[in-house]
Amino acid sequence: MSWKLYDKVTIVAKPVEVYDYKQHKIVYQGYEQGYVVEYGNKKMLDSAITWAVGYQKDKTPEQFDFDNNGFLLTIHNSAGGSSQGGKLSFMSCWIEKDGHKFLIGINSELLVELIKNTTIINGVCQSEVCFARKDGQVGVLTKDMDSYKEAVEYENRSTELNKKKTTKWIIGHVYETVSTKVIYLGKLYQWYDMERVDSDRKMWKSGRINLILRKTPKVKYLVCHIEKSRWTGKEDRWYELLDKLPSKTDSGVVKTEEECKEEINSYLDTIDKELIDYFDEHRSWYYYEKIGLSCSENSPKLYDDEMKKRFETQRYYFCENSV
Repeated sequence: MSWKLYDKVTIVAKPVEVYDYKQHKIVYQGYEQGYVVEYGNKKMLDSAITWAVGYQKDKTPEQFDFDNNGFLLTIHNSAGGSSQGGKLSFMSCWIEKDGHKFLIGINSELLVELIKNTTIINGVCQSEVCFARKDGQVGVLTKDMDSYKEAVEYENRSTELNKKKTTKWIIGHVYETVSTKVIYLGKLYQWYDMERVDSDRKMWKSGRINLILRKTPKVKYLVCHIEKSRWTGKEDRWYELLDKLPSKTDSGVVKTEEECKEEINSYLDTIDKELIDYFDEHRSWYYYEKIGLSCSENSPKLYDDEMKKRFETQRYYFCENSV
């Protein structure tokens, strides 16, 4: 779970024009639908402009900058159904400030929190709101809501952690952001490249796949994620192989190097067992990046003849040619 509060926002507005054919004139011109972005965030702004232009290449969207406070909200209607089926996850709401009015999609879950914690009369929120994003979804909050206090705490914690970020990870240490926490277990080495041969595009698994031994292995970094389940409240752990170590805050040592080595060996043993299970279920392609993982940067992992036959049942063939 992550929060983002903005000091300022830019609303990119889609141009709307209503023509009255009886009067033979334009009776309304304005900017109706809006897209909320963080002020100064060029990537978000470019996405918003692309959305606003759509098929109206001759129209220019307008940009309005506001301090992120003092907005008035009126619930308009449901966004309706998705073209892929099911309901969309937001409600259309009128947002007003400084004489400007925009129709903006507000995440349904966050809108429910607003309704539960404020007074709404005939669809009109009686308190001023500000914009926030939760897990990337646009919402509105009042400063009296617990969610607002939670978002402020998240932002403060994030700022504190960002000051201590590092890419120089130490084995056995835990690294975290506000919303993620991982234990760094160490390096692993991937010794095989995958080459597809004569693969049918519609049934790509039907082709031959060569596993080609590399002269030097690719370095992978094994981390163990620690997450609290939002459903059970219990701690979940899962492993991930990274191509490079991201910048995160070092929160100290939690395992010895010896304990990390034991966990890596256990992880590799589990991979071999799971590979056999996946072969039997004809789903071994999920495990490509884990084939041939080794603790050694000097010698590749080798499979016995029986295991190679299992690979061949899935059209994986080990090749001697190095790359």
